[in-house]
Amino acid sequence: MTTETVGSVVFAGGVAANSEIREKVAKFCDEENLGFYVPPVSLCSDNAAMIAWAAIERIKAATHTHLSTPKQDQNGHWTKFDSLIKARQF
Repeated sequence: MTTETVGSVVFAGGVAANSEIREKVAKFCDEENLGFYVPPVSLCSDNAAMIAWAAIERIKAATHTHLSTPKQDQNGHWTKFDSLIKARQF
């Protein structure tokens, strides 16, 4: 087993906007003599809205990958969505 030494913590993303968690992580880092780096709360947001918008744009453009959601055919059998539309690479 290998042991790694950690000297600092970067705390970012949507969870870093939570003031209670932010304070607890900062306190922990202080107690453990770790550097603590965190962006301003205004820059700590969730990425879900952007991911949803990208999905909407792909659906409107009819662009799908081989990982697209399966779909049922007229007989109720599950088929790959790509077999029903022309797949395009992103």
